[in-house]
Amino acid sequence: MERLNQWLWVIDIAIFSALLVVYAYDLEQGTPIGVSSTQAGRQEMLIALSGALGFKGSIVLAVLAMKATAI
Repeated sequence: MERLNQWLWVIDIAIFSALLVVYAYDLEQGTPIGVSSTQAGRQEMLIALSGALGFKGSIVLAVLAMKATAI
């Protein structure tokens, strides 16, 4: 069960990292990002973080997060 829990964390961080990088890329390209009807607050926080970090900063954070969770 412990191993499954670790893998779920890795998958969760991978999805979070991918969204962060994609949002940062879209923001730098000037593409508008529509907020979803569910979990809008979380999406707005992720968009704000990706805007603050920029594309390169988001990639760095994603790589560090994945490196920290390597199994």
